[in-house]
Amino acid sequence: MPLDTEVWRSYLGTEHLYGEQWLLCYEVNVKGWLNSKIGVDYVGGDANFRWLRDIGVQFYDIDKASSVGPPRSEAIDWVVDLEHAIHARRDPYGGFDDDLAAEDGDVTDLSLDVKACADPSTV
Repeated sequence: MPLDTEVWRSYLGTEHLYGEQWLLCYEVNVKGWLNSKIGVDYVGGDANFRWLRDIGVQFYDIDKASSVGPPRSEAIDWVVDLEHAIHARRDPYGGFDDDLAAEDGDVTDLSLDVKACADPSTV
């Protein structure tokens, strides 16, 4: 099923360059991602936005956006480690038992000092 772009295309026109969707309107034209419904270069028809385009102003860099954050496998590893640590400390009755902490000693102590958390001067 192809992507339905009708909603986005409805914002592609001179009247939207100064509205809430101005950034979408401008970037789509500059990047050439979609054509307006009537096929007009609406950015070229506005002196202010034409000037921005002519000097190369762009707000979205796909190369930088795709490299934000760790690779997916690294992003999930810490969650898995945390879940293992929590399960290692659970006693058979659903509470926490210090005696059931990981046997190899590599699990971080997850207990909290409630008084320390409530007192901002200890942070």
